[in-house]
Amino acid sequence: MHQVLGVSFVAQREGRIPTRLSSLWDEKRINNIECYEHTIIGTKRSRPEDEAFGGILADEMGLGKTLTMLAAVADSLPASCEFRRGNRLSPRPQSRATLVIAPSVLVLEEWLSDIQDHLSSRQLRILKHHGSTKAKQ
Repeated sequence: MHQVLGVSFVAQREGRIPTRLSSLWDEKRINNIECYEHTIIGTKRSRPEDEAFGGILADEMGLGKTLTMLAAVADSLPASCEFRRGNRLSPRPQSRATLVIAPSVLVLEEWLSDIQDHLSSRQLRILKHHGSTKAKQ
């Protein structure tokens, strides 16, 4: 259940499913003027700014973050392909990539092992950028 909630959190933060997460903007009334205040930094605006997407999935070791993120990446593949197909004329560079930064070779190798164990090689193209064998693409 923990991993299912994690995948849902990632999908909400990526904007792929409607968010059930709390807004960072609180509606306020200051001097009889309606405004919105950012709950963390205190910035005030006449209307709330769009919520920034992204997030951090962090918890104790051994609770399944790697598998949660792999599931989230696999879950986002249809949306990534649709994005790529729908934006062929866009002047902006397109991406259909997920960047994973690992703090050590051991964690990197664990990710690669989990990818091999849980995902089809046809689902994802993996480039390992580490050491003297860094991918040149």
